Amino acid sequence: MPDLIGPIKAVENAGKIDVARRLQPRTAAILRYAVQNGIITCNPASDLKGVVAPAKTKP
Repeated sequence: MPDLIGPIKAVENAGKIDVARRLQPRTAAILRYAVQNGIITCNPASDLKGVVAPAKTKP
């Protein structure tokens, strides 16, 4: 799982939180496709929920 968290955190640390938030479900969808087609046996991205900090809201 650290192999998946690293790139997402790098994008987040670069200040692109919105991009990092979109990467998370995209990664999970790609790996879900791989599971469904027998390419891999489990989806390690299913546990990524909450990895990216919540978006800051403007008052």
